[in-house]
Amino acid sequence: MMTALPSADDMSQAARSQKGTVVVAGVIVFAWAMWLSVWPVFVPASHWFEVKDIQVMDARVGQTPAMKVKRTIHRPFRGHWITTVMRKQSDETYTTFCTSSGTQDYVTDAMLPVDLDLDWWTWPRQCQLPAGEYKLRTFWSVLPVDYPEKSVRVLSNPFTIF
Repeated sequence: MMTALPSADDMSQAARSQKGTVVVAGVIVFAWAMWLSVWPVFVPASHWFEVKDIQVMDARVGQTPAMKVKRTIHRPFRGHWITTVMRKQSDETYTTFCTSSGTQDYVTDAMLPVDLDLDWWTWPRQCQLPAGEYKLRTFWSVLPVDYPEKSVRVLSNPFTIF
């Protein structure tokens, strides 16, 4: 008994089918590579760092206001921060009174001081605040390894120096 050899049409059909499979596999690999290169953009700053609240207490002139901050460091990262104390003007707007900045490494077991105050928060600068109403704005640039820069901005409650 003789076996028939595949016809040219059969071979052509098999080649087209195999070619289609290769093209589909190539598209899948390309899409996966694109996703891997783009997805870090969509990971939020909260993956590393969250600040739920910054409260600055009222104080007397010459006293440093106490603070309470609710923050969580989920993963270690290098970060740059800027703090800005803003003073309320007679027209109800706030203008910059003093600012401070720095860069540091953030680690998951880092704790804020029990006696946290504005001088610690604005280190190395001490803002000598005259009587008035203020707000504190803090900005962090989260600089995680192998991810694009992320940012966190938090505005405190209004506080009074009397």
